Amino acid sequence: MYVGALPNISMEALVQFNIPGDRYAISSIRLFLGKYHALPCLLTCMSSTDRKLLHVTTILEYLCNEFKHDLNTDLITGNYNAQTNQMDIKARFCDLKNGIMLEFQDIYLNSEVLNPNQLKADKSDDGFSIAQTITIYYLPHQMTSVSELCKSFYKMTVLSPEPSITFTLHMVCRNQDGYYLSCITIKKPLITDLALYYGNDFVSVHEKIIKSLNTLENK
Repeated sequence: MYVGALPNISMEALVQFNIPGDRYAISSIRLFLGKYHALPCLLTCMSSTDRKLLHVTTILEYLCNEFKHDLNTDLITGNYNAQTNQMDIKARFCDLKNGIMLEFQDIYLNSEVLNPNQLKADKSDDGFSIAQTITIYYLPHQMTSVSELCKSFYKMTVLSPEPSITFTLHMVCRNQDGYYLSCITIKKPLITDLALYYGNDFVSVHEKIIKSLNTLENK
């Protein structure tokens, strides 16, 4: 028998089961206990893995298509947005009814993303609903299915932009008090054609500079 199974514990005892550090009044683990009379195994999918951000809407559509999941049965937590007169969903709990439950946590809207998978945006300003974490609660016999599920989720992502690279130049300046250093921070320019910006003659000069800088004595 599965070590986490609790078949002989009453529903009252399961509801009162203490979950240390639990954030919610109605615990996700308590919901799992109440249905399956067993403690769940857990698998966590995180956004920001290789800059990948989990797109909630695409994943929910996948669950509806693949598992015939009914979104109207989900447990939803959110905040009322007075500007849009709508609820901003912050968390979502889904029961796939096959020994698998999912919790979308820390949901937020992000429009500063790249969309190589051509996913449909949630808002007109290209805002995407992102889950910081998806926690999967499951029974042991679903381990393989859950691993494949998590693998599929990482195909339903947008990307956070690469951090911009900056350089600092220390300029020698002079005023009435003497010389001093002034720092100037500049972003790395995106130059794909040196000849276009600096002329054909500069290409060979650039190559000589790079070659010289890559020698051991100049590092």
